[in-house]
Amino acid sequence: PKEEESLFALSQNEPNPWSSITSFEVKVDKDYSGDLIIQNILGKEMLRRTLNLQKGANKIVLTDREISQSGIYNYSIIINGQTMSKKMIKI
Repeated sequence: PKEEESLFALSQNEPNPWSSITSFEVKVDKDYSGDLIIQNILGKEMLRRTLNLQKGANKIVLTDREISQSGIYNYSIIINGQTMSKKMIKI
C-alpha cells in the first residue's frame, strides 16, 4: 500500500520553553480548516481552537492568557483526520 502523503507540516514552537508568548507554523499545500488542540501531560484538553489555514505558512500564536499554568504540553494540529503533534514547555 502507498503511504499517505502528509497534508501539512508543523514546526516546533519558539521560544521553547516559553513564559508569556510563543508561536509555531503550520504549512499547508492548499486552504484548509483544522483544529489546534493543546493537552497537558495527563491528556486533559486545555485549549481547542478552530484554524482557517491558507495555502503556505500560517503563524499560530499562543499567550499566557490561553495557557497560564506551567508544565509540559502536547500541541496537535488535526486536518482532514490527519494529526501531527509536538511537545512544548510553559514556564
